[in-house]
Amino acid sequence: GFPVVLKPRSHAGVGVVRGAIAHDECELREMFVSYELDDQQSSVLRHDRDLAVPLVQQLLDSDDHEVVSVTGVIGADGEVLAVGHSRKQGRWPGRLGVGTIFEPARPQPFTEHALQTVREVLGCGIFELEVVVHRPTGEYWGIDLNPRAFGQIGLDIGLGNDLPALWYESVTGVELPDVSVRGSSPTYWQQGVPVWVGAAVEFAGGTDRLTTLRRFYEHQRAPHVGSAADLTDPLPGLAMGWSMLRHPRALVRSIVGEGPGRNGDG
Repeated sequence: GFPVVLKPRSHAGVGVVRGAIAHDECELREMFVSYELDDQQSSVLRHDRDLAVPLVQQLLDSDDHEVVSVTGVIGADGEVLAVGHSRKQGRWPGRLGVGTIFEPARPQPFTEHALQTVREVLGCGIFELEVVVHRPTGEYWGIDLNPRAFGQIGLDIGLGNDLPALWYESVTGVELPDVSVRGSSPTYWQQGVPVWVGAAVEFAGGTDRLTTLRRFYEHQRAPHVGSAADLTDPLPGLAMGWSMLRHPRALVRSIVGEGPGRNGDG
């Protein structure tokens, strides 16, 4: 059914392309073209010859759907060393962008199914499996498996699941000393730059600016982690922020045009 999302099978080799939406068969035929890969991607193409061909998924774009991530690490022997859950509450750009706000979630009815899927596809290692859930019926669809450290991994670590340390110990057999989490457990993870820019755009264009400012202030006061939230280790956040601010007009334009983004995924 339409609309559908055309998106890269993997960002390895394709770059920052996020995807596009086709609303009918005519648009799908026009947009279904191979991505351009440069000569640097020969090793990736040896692994997946179809890498340049877009993946097509139905777009589920309503308030009845939400995106839940099942995250964790599976040891080299197949044992589940840690598992966590988070719910995507914000995206940038609005409809097909990366997650900007994640909140902890409870274990899901499909958690065991998700872990079985990760074992069959990935085998072992750190993972994030994104699942679209239809709230009224509980029906669910797995849409994306990240076989690596994922953006909001700081939320797992802040909640007590140090996935990199667990994976390191599983591979090397070396037991690392426990590192206690500083401060309160985080209530959410955020990617600072688009969240702050989105709040500034909402404040500038809104009518009830005081409410907007108060809501943003209270949100930032709550215990949280993020790519730019750890003042004791600011370099990763600065690098990520700079990668977005290199093109500030594109950053602001996407938020003005689509909004910060709440629902809708392939």
